[in-house]
Amino acid sequence: MKIWLINHYAVPPQYYPLARPSLFAKNLIKMGHNVTIIAASTVHNSESENLIKSKEKVKKIIDDGIPYVLINCTPYQGNGLNRVRNILDFSKNLPKVLDMLEKPDVIVSTTFDPFTCYAGIKYARKYGITAIAEIADLWPEVLIVYNKMNLKNPLIRYLIII
Repeated sequence: MKIWLINHYAVPPQYYPLARPSLFAKNLIKMGHNVTIIAASTVHNSESENLIKSKEKVKKIIDDGIPYVLINCTPYQGNGLNRVRNILDFSKNLPKVLDMLEKPDVIVSTTFDPFTCYAGIKYARKYGITAIAEIADLWPEVLIVYNKMNLKNPLIRYLIII
């Protein structure tokens, strides 16, 4: 089976040690599946490290037998405005990248932000295939719980709607 794992932060494990998506992909590959991880080019919690050093929009790499499609996104540190730009870059460019790839049989999309999961579900419907939404972060509720925003904020209202 051809599987896309869409996970904003799923860079190869030597760059970011939370290797769960890579381990998941490796095990699926061992079972005979054709897996591609689609992620942002930036390394989360790094000093603004970006795995795409040039102006290219997309970079395909194979790391430890796992194919990755990296989408060039704004580098960031912490949780400031550049991180928001990074999230928006990924969600804006993700559909263009998915259109370039061969249709999968299954799409697994991880919600660190709601846009990634939305894109995975949208493309699964478009192709008439199975979509799996992996809930990894409770967006936008986490912003409310930590008193960063409230339910009246227009951004929060929009994120709840989608």
